[in-house]
Amino acid sequence: MLFKLTGDHNLYLFFQKRLHSIILTSLALLFLITPKILSNEISDSSYVRESTNNIPKRIYNAEKLINTKPVIDGELDDNCWENLGEWQSDFTQREPRSGSSPTEKTAVKILYDEENLYVAIRAYDKEPGKIDRRSSRRDEMGGDEVGIALDSYFDHRTAYEFDISAAGIQLDAIPLNDGTSWDMNWNAVWYAKVALEDSAWTAEMCIPFSQLRFAEKKEQIWGLHVWRWINRKQEEDDWQYIPKDSPGMVHLYGELHGIKGIGDPVKFEVLPYLVSKVNTFKKEEGNPFATGKRNSFSAGLDGKLGVSSNLTMDFTINPDFGQVEADPSSINLTSFETFYSEKRPFFLEGKDILDFGISDGDQMFYSRRIGHKPAYTPEVNSGEFVRIPESTSILSALKLTGKTSNGISLGFISSLTAKENAEISSGNSQFKKTAEPLTHYFVGRFQKEYNEGNTIWGGMLTAVNRFFSEEYLKFINNAAYSAGVDLRHQWDNKTYYFNLKATLSNIKGDQQSIRNLQISPVHNFQRLDAEHLKYDSLRTSISGYGGMFSFGKEGNGRLRFSGSITFRSPGLELNDIGYLRQADLIIQRFAIGYVVNTPTDLFLNYSLYFNQHSDWDFGGNYIQTGYSLETSSQFHNFWGAQLNLSQEFPFLDTRVLRGGPAVKYTGDWKLYSGIWTDRTKKLSMELYYTDIIYEDQISRYTSLAPGITIRTSDRFNMSASINYSSTINDLQYIQTISWSSANSYLMGKMTQKTLGLTFRMEYYLTPELSVQYYGSPFVSAGKYSNFKKISNQPRAEKYSDRFHRFSDKEICFQEKSNSYFIDENSDGIFDYDISKPDFNFKEFRSNLVIRYEYKAGSTIYFIWSQGRTGFENNGEFSWGKDMRKLYDVYPDNIFLIKLNHWFSI
Repeated sequence: MLFKLTGDHNLYLFFQKRLHSIILTSLALLFLITPKILSNEISDSSYVRESTNNIPKRIYNAEKLINTKPVIDGELDDNCWENLGEWQSDFTQREPRSGSSPTEKTAVKILYDEENLYVAIRAYDKEPGKIDRRSSRRDEMGGDEVGIALDSYFDHRTAYEFDISAAGIQLDAIPLNDGTSWDMNWNAVWYAKVALEDSAWTAEMCIPFSQLRFAEKKEQIWGLHVWRWINRKQEEDDWQYIPKDSPGMVHLYGELHGIKGIGDPVKFEVLPYLVSKVNTFKKEEGNPFATGKRNSFSAGLDGKLGVSSNLTMDFTINPDFGQVEADPSSINLTSFETFYSEKRPFFLEGKDILDFGISDGDQMFYSRRIGHKPAYTPEVNSGEFVRIPESTSILSALKLTGKTSNGISLGFISSLTAKENAEISSGNSQFKKTAEPLTHYFVGRFQKEYNEGNTIWGGMLTAVNRFFSEEYLKFINNAAYSAGVDLRHQWDNKTYYFNLKATLSNIKGDQQSIRNLQISPVHNFQRLDAEHLKYDSLRTSISGYGGMFSFGKEGNGRLRFSGSITFRSPGLELNDIGYLRQADLIIQRFAIGYVVNTPTDLFLNYSLYFNQHSDWDFGGNYIQTGYSLETSSQFHNFWGAQLNLSQEFPFLDTRVLRGGPAVKYTGDWKLYSGIWTDRTKKLSMELYYTDIIYEDQISRYTSLAPGITIRTSDRFNMSASINYSSTINDLQYIQTISWSSANSYLMGKMTQKTLGLTFRMEYYLTPELSVQYYGSPFVSAGKYSNFKKISNQPRAEKYSDRFHRFSDKEICFQEKSNSYFIDENSDGIFDYDISKPDFNFKEFRSNLVIRYEYKAGSTIYFIWSQGRTGFENNGEFSWGKDMRKLYDVYPDNIFLIKLNHWFSI
């Protein structure tokens, strides 16, 4: 395809000429070297493919304390550390030179009694003045660290990890999926301190058995992993050597023997809390709900009950999430729902067992559905006022997680959310209307392991039931159910894998709610150009199905590849308790890559990947195809860089017209690049750049995202990042107008500029007392021009045939009404008008949190949150002017004190 290019599109010509050559050359190289890689003909002086079967399995025999317990102060001067048990060293380097001898010596000793496991680690250093003792938030890596991980189920898949930094910052996590990912939200109650010696730093830990889950046996055998991180060298040293290119970690752990007679550590832990809150906001005359100030006091309870030695029940009554950081600001001009990450501790901890992802972010359980904003907003007349809760109250929630002795992993959540009312003031009277009905949520998940964890199959069930009788709430589904099954199998030392997943859903409701569901952007059953979709206004239920098959090679060598097929039928619906971006879709993916984890003359590590994808709908219509080439590398000075080049071919957008026909969009070329400096230094920087050039020769997207982190001392650091983007979209959806017995789909050329700044400051007075600040101003402005309507040929080959551009005689703007008037049939009479679509959205969000852990597991918080939001429809972008206007917006402030106290029974 040839274009006459000018200006910035010379860059497009550059990409068009060279990207094909780059990708084709890379593909040729990959296919040429693949047979040699598989036959081990390609190697370098530092790389030899290791068989994990040939790596000796280390065993540590723990000894039981006879007399006095050690004092947990970091000083390894207790009698037991001197005279009892064995110090083991002989660690092996995993990073950056996998399999090499470590540059520093590390030694570990493990003891136990009836209630606790005691761990001592001595991290020698020939340059003790360079030990990195920077402070950080709990559960955030920073500086030099040591740690221990325990596979107490001995299932070779999951473990409990306890780490501590040289500054005394504790980190606990659960390695998931054989150690390929971590749940950093798990918080145990355990004790650890550090100290300095002349040529080492030391760590001392006490880990209560009540914080672990294991089967009742006379003698325990657990998987054991002990590790050390030397930050200035970016070096990891392991007690049990685990090659860097292994497809997992937990199945390669060493073993901990000798623990006998510890019994059943069933415990009952409770964490009651008290919260006092003051909310200040702008006062509105005559509005009884906007008095300018609101005080509240609340109490609640979180708890854990050890149902057995390997099953735990978490529960919460009237949970408070006041210390949770606000969601980032964003502008969504698409038909798709914005996905926000979960941040609430109750739903974060143990979320791995409840995970049932389908593909591309879709999932059967999306915990933010529980406690969402009420669905109904009453219409009010002039002089009336309404107040609606910002979220639905969670009356109670129960969560049961764990693993049975025969290898069945279980996870259940049962949650009840309150009936929420909208308060309406009319004159001298006030009344209430239901804004969200009483709702029960249920999620059940199980997985069964076979063949030493190499084969896993499982299933999930979800149910949502709402209880209401109000006519005006019949747009809400009465009930939603879904079920899924999955299977994963690995072989050849977990080098290769395949996954199978299948999902079913069924939604029940009134005719109105099912009509709304059918015409929602997820489904768009009303599309006249989709013969495979059938809209039925009389339906009271809808069902669908989905599935996924994937396969690949994920380790034990430099060659990696993966492929997958995912499908979602038109009727699949998960959004009552899950997240589904789009139904009626078939997705094919393939990737092949070459990963080098051993240092070369130039790199510490690097990778090269080629990716390809194609999509169709269930009517067999081709949606899109694209491919990309991705590279990433780290240099010997610990700087890093990445470069991605991709092309998307012309594609069909079946959602852009919000139920109208599919529109053909031109293809695009994308460049994404990033570079970052050594993050171990006191000053580090990063820069990311994205440029997307579209083949319509008009549209373009560019973004620039620099960032900087400054650490002035081990206790204080601050960071700032900027995200600036410029968008030109020649076919941006505006509105659908029903006119003359047909729909007119109005589009325009949108020019949008967005600038967001995120600033963080952290000061740690002690490992238990910290001050953290987060602030984020955000401005996005968009201006529309070149208004047009979609023609009756939205899939035409010629770009200009897909729409009709309104001339000056067909459209005019009237300042008085702030609207555009359109004469669509050119008879000299305006047929309809639309409000000016330009926008200027600005927002500022901030959190100041003072956190003091006055006792293990017990914390007091002092919190100040502020929000300012402004909107205009002028479409003008001026950062300085917008910031001044945002400063003039009356702030919404929350001042909060929260106290909780942990104790066990």
